[in-house]
Parts: sequence; C-alpha cells; structure tokens
Amino acid sequence: MNPFSAAMHEPFKQSPVAKCTRRALFGGAIAGAVVMTPGCSFVNRFGEIPEGKLAESIHTSPNWIDGEFRNQQPTSVMVGKDGFVEAWWKFLTNSTPDLKPAAPLPCTHTDLSALDPSRDIAVWLGHSGLYFQLAGLRFLVDPVYSAYASPVSFINKSFEFRGGYPFTAKTTPPIDLLILTHDHWDHLDCETIKALDHKVKRYAVPLGVNSHLLAWGINPDKILVFDWYDAARFTEPKPEVVHPFHKPEKRLQPAEWKSGALQAPAIYFFPSRHFSGRTLKRDQTLWGSYVIEAGGKRLYLSGDGGNGPHFKEIGDLFRDSGGFDLAFIEDGQYNADWAEIHMAPEGSVKAATEVGAKSVIPIHNCRYALARHAWYDPLERIRMASHLADWKLLTPKVGDVVPIGDLTIEFPAWWRDVPKSASS
Repeated sequence: MNPFSAAMHEPFKQSPVAKCTRRALFGGAIAGAVVMTPGCSFVNRFGEIPEGKLAESIHTSPNWIDGEFRNQQPTSVMVGKDGFVEAWWKFLTNSTPDLKPAAPLPCTHTDLSALDPSRDIAVWLGHSGLYFQLAGLRFLVDPVYSAYASPVSFINKSFEFRGGYPFTAKTTPPIDLLILTHDHWDHLDCETIKALDHKVKRYAVPLGVNSHLLAWGINPDKILVFDWYDAARFTEPKPEVVHPFHKPEKRLQPAEWKSGALQAPAIYFFPSRHFSGRTLKRDQTLWGSYVIEAGGKRLYLSGDGGNGPHFKEIGDLFRDSGGFDLAFIEDGQYNADWAEIHMAPEGSVKAATEVGAKSVIPIHNCRYALARHAWYDPLERIRMASHLADWKLLTPKVGDVVPIGDLTIEFPAWWRDVPKSASS
C-alpha cells in the first residue's frame, strides 16, 4: 500500500483543491489503463462490492457498523498530519535509498507440482503469497502471479527475480483450499484467480470478498465465507461454516471456546487490525487472519494489520493445545503514518510472541515497494529484534522449501548479498 491507495480509503478533511487533485490523479490512472490488454478487463479487475441480497446478508454481522466494517478498536488508516496531496507529493519526490533492489533478487525455482504431497512443507511466493502442504492437503494464500499489484501496470510493479518470477498458474498443482485474507490489490488479483480457478477445489474468504469472486465467474458453491470467529472442517461434499466460540457483546473482550476445537483438518478465521477496498469506497468487505490445523500441525496466517489485542487472544485460545508450529507474520510496507494498520518489524516480533509461535516466516516484503523503506529493511530489522525471542526466525528466499515443524533448519541473511545503492 502507498499513500495513493491509503488516501483512497481514508476520509481526509480536504480543501476543494485537494479533492480535485485526488480525482484528477485517479482519473489519470484510469485513462492510462485503457492501453492495457491482459486477461481481465480494466473494469472487471476491480471486482464488485456486495450489493442487494448479498449485502443484506453481511450487514447482520456484529462487525458491520454504520455502513462499514470496523476494527475491534478505533483505527485510522493514516495517523500522520499530512493530507492526501502532501502524502502523495512526498511519496513521489522523497528519495529513499535502496527502495528497490539494484539487481534481480535471488530465488529458488521450485516446481510446486513436483513436490511430494505427503510432505508438510511451506513455500513463500514473495510478499504475502504462500503455498503449503499439510496432511496431504494443498493450500494457496493470497497469490498474485501478475507483474503488478494495482489496476494499472505502471503502479506497484513487482521486483525482478533471477530467472524471472518463479510461479505461474500453469505450474501450480491442484489446490484444496485457496485462502484470501482481504481484498487489497497486493493480495487479490483478478487474473491470477481466473487462471487458477480450474485447479481450486474451494476458496476461504472474509465476508464480502466473495462478491469479487462471483463477479469473476467463480462458482458460489466453491466459496466458504467467514466472519470473525467462524470456522469450518474440511468435509465433503462441502464444509459447513460453524461458530465454535462464545464472543462477548463488548468488543475487545476475548472469545472463549464453546465446546473445544474442531476435529482437524479445520480452518478458523480471526480478526486483524486493517481495512479493505479496491476503489474509492472502503471497508465494504472484511479482513482478517486464519488458523489452519491438519495432520497434527497448526499454522497461523496474520494477514495484514497493526498490533492489537487479537494476537494474545488467539494465542491464549490455542496455547494449551500446543500453540503454532509455524506463523506467517506481516513484516513490511510500514511507516509512521500507517502505524495502526501495519506493523514495523519490532511490532511483528511482539505479535509472533503473543500468538505463541514456535517458528516464524516474515511476509509482506521483498516484492513491491509500497512504503518508503529500504526493500531489505523488514528482514534486517526483524532479524535484530528477534534475537532474544523464544521462537525460531526463518528467512527463506522466495521459492525455498521449508519443512513445517523443523526447528533445526537455518537460512542465511541472503539479502545482504544483493547489491545496494538503488534509490527512488
């Protein structure tokens, strides 16, 4: 996320000039997009926010308040003093050393289709994209195979990788569950979803995100839709979404189990502290984090979001039954203005500790320059901040195969070998 996308979602108090500038910039992006000819049309790429009966069905959620989804605690997309024009101008004009790599990043060209499905392994696809296998089941999280994470090709372009970006829909194996954490462009890509659909048995999405998938032609019978604290078992012919927690009426009070955990394999959906939206209208779909259990192992997917009490709450729910063998924790695309909706590396360490992880892979980095920090800063800082943590930090390259539950594996600080001195 950059100031342009953040400002599209934040109701700043602006002068008429600022409002006109905002519309002009957005209009310019639209005008520039007509030259593009990828698989999804420009308009179709945006998806659709829930309307009609679908909207009515999600507006009964306790997290839908005054016409939008809300976080558990008051949250601002931007907490700085700058308005849209100031933030946008700084983003365009301020120079950031090593904002992007000066050379293609090293990666491992793993053939996901060739992996033994009986192995419990994880593969980081860059940014927040993940592939993992548990108990013979294949999972895919927030895949973006396109070369950019925006409606237009000249914004949020992917970093380059040695030998090219390693993953495509063609080389992706059949997927039992494709998981989406929220609908931002760097997590949900129209072209990728449409190219993968024939390989995907089911989707797991937050409330309202199914509206985008339906607009892209996805069969509604394949989609599981979750509100916070919902869960489902992987049963046939279709999993049933259930409600295994007592959730107090007052927000921020912790949930409690009703009658214990679901029999594995199972997926749970929990809060995160973030926001949503693919257009100028925000928070019409939900966002969140996931817990996945299968084959005696348990994973946590933080999704995007700032620090908050939800990490300890989730940790407390699962700590007595062993915690998390592996957690994928957001670590990247942060600055002071976004302190409430993204975590700095030190906050990522705090979150991983609170949630009760045994090992951690930091994600949301090393593919896009969405914030004004050096591309390697998330990895360098979390390495320093976690040296006293009671969990194992894993820093694989994009494409490396990580055995889940192996606390002996080591990964070098590979980013230190990439040439520096690039600025933007």
